[in-house]
Amino acid sequence: MSTELPNVSLPHLDTPDLRKLEPRAISQHPPRVLLLYGSLRPTSYSRLFAEDGRMKPSGYYDRVVDVMEELYKFTLLVRDRSEYLNDRYSERKEKTPASIAALASAAMSHEHRTQNADTDGSEVE
Repeated sequence: MSTELPNVSLPHLDTPDLRKLEPRAISQHPPRVLLLYGSLRPTSYSRLFAEDGRMKPSGYYDRVVDVMEELYKFTLLVRDRSEYLNDRYSERKEKTPASIAALASAAMSHEHRTQNADTDGSEVE
């Protein structure tokens, strides 16, 4: 191979084999957060803020204000509807299993009446 490709260094060539395809051991460390390079360096975010801690006027500032306005408007729209928005079928089902069973038996009560409607014991089936 080295004669065909003289610029390839065999020690640096990673050749696949079956050992590399085996599943890795399950990691025991806590999950990590993916961060973009430079996103937490002081130089990357300090340029957006003034010395007093306020955000400098920029496109980012406008976006933050837009998002906050939308959140505020959404809060005003749903403020009195929290009971309705937090109402879940699964939670209602857990709270009242007896009433669900009663409703189900009431809905199927016509089945019981038709099975027990034959009171004449003289007929042979």
